[in-house]
Amino acid sequence: SWAELCATKYAIAVNSGSQALELMLKGIGIGPGDEVIVSSLGWYATQAAVVRVGATPIFADVDLKTTCICTKEVKKKITPSTKAILVTHLHCATPDLKGLILEARKHSIPLLEDASQAHGATYNGKPIGSLSTAACFSFNQEKLIASGEGGVVVTNDKALFLKMYALRTDGYLPPNENRNWYFNGNIRGQNLCISEFQAAVLLAQLEAFDSQASCRNKHADMLNSLMESIDGFEPILTVAENTSRAFYEYGFFVSKQFLDFISLDEIAKELTDYTKVDIHRTDEPVTQNPLFCSNQPTPSLPNAVAIYESLLVFHHRFLLDERIVLMLINGLQKLSSRFLAKN
Repeated sequence: SWAELCATKYAIAVNSGSQALELMLKGIGIGPGDEVIVSSLGWYATQAAVVRVGATPIFADVDLKTTCICTKEVKKKITPSTKAILVTHLHCATPDLKGLILEARKHSIPLLEDASQAHGATYNGKPIGSLSTAACFSFNQEKLIASGEGGVVVTNDKALFLKMYALRTDGYLPPNENRNWYFNGNIRGQNLCISEFQAAVLLAQLEAFDSQASCRNKHADMLNSLMESIDGFEPILTVAENTSRAFYEYGFFVSKQFLDFISLDEIAKELTDYTKVDIHRTDEPVTQNPLFCSNQPTPSLPNAVAIYESLLVFHHRFLLDERIVLMLINGLQKLSSRFLAKN
């Protein structure tokens, strides 16, 4: 069912999004001595998966409008040791996949996607996950489709599918034409399988997924439109080719002019108190995390820092209720009037 949603030939369900990332990396042969270009923003599980397979994450800066990895910055980071580009779809935006695909092909390296925040999104009318070598999704408790924990990897490459299948299932391969399981001893796998219970929970949610996604997109469009008339705030944008957005988190930037009078954390608290919606900063740049900044010099990634210092986000569940959207707009208008109209 997930392969069908992503328009891919294969999908392998596993027990977590983190394991999906690791399985994808192992499947294409990433290991010690290899470099993988990754985004400087997002939850650090993406970069941690690179470290767990023995490779080195190479951080690229992000685009100021989309918050996603920047193609120009990726180009600067490619070396003979680069074995993959791993992009992350963040908040409610998609990076420049067209440019990234061309760059990956130019250097004959795979493009991989962490699409844990992009369930159901499309790029030039094609589902996210169908354009790259492989893509993974998370189903943890916060995601657009959730089963407490869980994940999946999708691909159109049969050889990669068979290798990942064996890595996930204690070395076993899928049933052959006679429907007999077989094990050839070539791959040392482990049991990363999703449970039947989790799968049942996910399948049930697929029935409501399209209608919920439509509702979120409708209310996000409403927010984007109404925010145009409020000074000091601007929603996250995305590339034109992102034909259908997935709103894992709705995000909006606060202008520097506004932040001269009140801190980002104070704005978040005021809006949260007024709307009862948990509005907060995005995750700090991964390069500032002690797990990654201690063994290598912290690169200069000004865009990631600028976004962290000006972006507020809230969870997708709040986009299901129009009343919350209107209350948030009202709160933004009140703040704008207080701090900008008189200055």
